[in-house]
Amino acid sequence: MSNHSDRIYELIQIINPLYRGVFQAVEANLQGTSTTVAMRAVLEVLKACGPSATTTIAEITGIASCLDPSTDALVKQELVTVAPDPKQPGVQVLTITEAGEREFARIHEKEKANLAKIGENISADDVSACLRVLQTLNQAFAAAPVKKAS
Repeated sequence: MSNHSDRIYELIQIINPLYRGVFQAVEANLQGTSTTVAMRAVLEVLKACGPSATTTIAEITGIASCLDPSTDALVKQELVTVAPDPKQPGVQVLTITEAGEREFARIHEKEKANLAKIGENISADDVSACLRVLQTLNQAFAAAPVKKAS
C-alpha cells in the first residue's frame, strides 16, 4: 500500500494530463467562434478582476507570448478597451466591455453545462475535499523558492 506522500505525488501527476484535457475541451467549446483559448482567458481575468494591466494578465494566465495578438483581436472585436497604464509607462490596461461580458457569459454558460454533465458522478463533498487539497498544494508550491538557471 502506498504511503501518504506517494498518494500526494500520484495526485500531482494527474494535474498535467487534466490541464491538457481541460485546455482541449475549452478549445473544442470555442470552435466556430472567433474567440481563442487565450482570448477567453483574458476575458475571464477581466471579468473576475476588473480593469487590469497586461503584465498582471500575463502573470495570472501564463500567456505572455500570445497576449499581444489576443489583445489586438479582443480590441478589434470590441470585447475589451485598452488604455495606457498611468502607473507603468509602456504598459496597457485592458477593460472588458459590455459585449465582452456577454461573450464571456455565453462561453462560460456552455462550459458550465458541460461541467454539470461531468459532475453528475461527483458528489459535492468530493468537490469540496478536492478543492481543499488543490488549494493546499497550490499554496505550498507557490511559496516554494524558484532557482534561476545560471
